[in-house]
This record gives sequence, structure tokens and C-alpha cells, in this order.
Amino acid sequence: MSHFHFTKGAIAGVLSGLLLVIAASAQNAVTPDTTQGAPAPVPAQSAPTPKFAPLSEPSATPITSPDLIPPPTQEAAPEQTAPAPRASSKPKPSATPAILANAATDFSGGGNVGHSIKLSSLRGTPVMLVIAPSPKNHLFRSQMSQLRGYYEKLAVHGMLCFAALTSDSGRIPSNIPFILVNDPVGTAAAYDVKQGFAIAVIGPDGNLDCISTKPLPGQRVLDLLQNNASMQTQIRR
Repeated sequence: MSHFHFTKGAIAGVLSGLLLVIAASAQNAVTPDTTQGAPAPVPAQSAPTPKFAPLSEPSATPITSPDLIPPPTQEAAPEQTAPAPRASSKPKPSATPAILANAATDFSGGGNVGHSIKLSSLRGTPVMLVIAPSPKNHLFRSQMSQLRGYYEKLAVHGMLCFAALTSDSGRIPSNIPFILVNDPVGTAAAYDVKQGFAIAVIGPDGNLDCISTKPLPGQRVLDLLQNNASMQTQIRR
């Protein structure tokens, strides 16, 4: 019987070969064989094609249903400008004063001092006219006494005083600055005073508010002046 003698180098080579065989066997046991038993891939299925009815050829007949006809486009209306205002055909109110209930007859005075003044030019100014034969007439003198102490109140309203002396144009015994009437006889006749005495109160509007053949108290003259329609209108403003 023969005995084999192995050197250390041979033994080491044999061991290395065994280790390689063992390692290869272990790897084959862990890694599955992909060539055997693998499930076959499922083939992809395409989506079913929807079925539609064939389209009909378009008709040449126009659509006449009112519900399907689109509304016609409306053009914007042209912008209109407002017409220019016409001038009013109504006549403007006249500046002529209202008709007086008892218009005073016109007269003039002041010719003796070179400044003739007409009653018609004194609109807006109250006037007192005293008619008498002369300044010595007892009714005239009585009237001057009644006016004493009131002239200042009458002058506040701008009253002017005229005297128509039909017979004698002597000096007037009063502190009231009278204006002598140019035609005393004609003025007395116009106021229907043929002889004797009269006093007339004429308002700022030219209305004959009062005429009396008897002397008037100073307060009465002042009341007539203040109660004149034109004067009342000025007071209310």
C-alpha cells in the first residue's frame, strides 16, 4: 500500500478549491432561477373603441326656429344732445306802477325860486298840499298849529310840503319849508276847492290818500303817511 505525502502547499491549494466550490453552491441556492417558473407577462389590452352613429351630411336648408336664431346685433343709438332752451315768449312784467285808486292831479311849484318841481316827478316821495286864500286865513293858521311838533317826524319819511295861496302869497308863519305852487288858482280848481281851505295828503305812489276842508291833526297826517300802501311795502322789506 502506497502512502501519499502532501506538502503544505498542496493542502492549502486543495482547501482553497473546496472553499470556492462551497461558495458557488451557496450562491446558487440563494439566487432564484429567473429562467424557470417566471410568470408569463400579461399582454396589454387596448381600450374598446366607442361606436358612434355615422354623421349625416349638413343640410342646405337654413334654420328657421326662433329659439336657435341668434338675436340680431343692435347698433348703439347715436348720442343726442339736449336742444338749446328757447327764449321765453312771455312778456316781461312791466315796470309801470299799478293803477291808483285815486290818482292825485299833477301840479308844479318852486317857480318863484327858479326850481320848478312837478308832482309827477316825485314818485316815491310823500307830498302834503295846503290850499288857502292867504297865510292869514284862520284855517290855514290852525293847520300850521296842528303840524307844530310833527314836521320832524314827517321829514323823516321825506315828505315835501306845497302851499297854493289863491289870493295873497304873503309870508307863511311856520318853520315848515313850504314850496309855493306855480298856478295856485288852477291847482285849487283841479282839486275842486273854489274858495276857502283844504289840505291834501298824497302818498309816495302818487295816490290821493286824503283831502279835507278842515285842518287835520298832525298825528292824522302822520298816520295817513305811514298807512299808505306804498309805504307799507317799504316797511315790510
